[in-house]
Amino acid sequence: MFRGNCYFGPWKNALPEDPQAILADPMFEAPGTGGLGIETLKGYILRKGSPCIDAGVKVPGAGERDYFGNPLKDGKTDIGAFEAN
Repeated sequence: MFRGNCYFGPWKNALPEDPQAILADPMFEAPGTGGLGIETLKGYILRKGSPCIDAGVKVPGAGERDYFGNPLKDGKTDIGAFEAN
């Protein structure tokens, strides 16, 4: 099941059926700059104005922090590993 994902870039086949799909640039800070270690992944933080902010689906049991350890406190789930509060 796909629900509430952001799809961006070229696709070889049809997109999955996703009733809440966002077809837009997610507006990452610096995509493609990641390497080894969590600190290198900050290029995948969402920029202000991203269509992924507050557009995600809350996953039960997923925890109360994003990938970087930031608290999920505004009650609105973002798409991706970073929660813009």
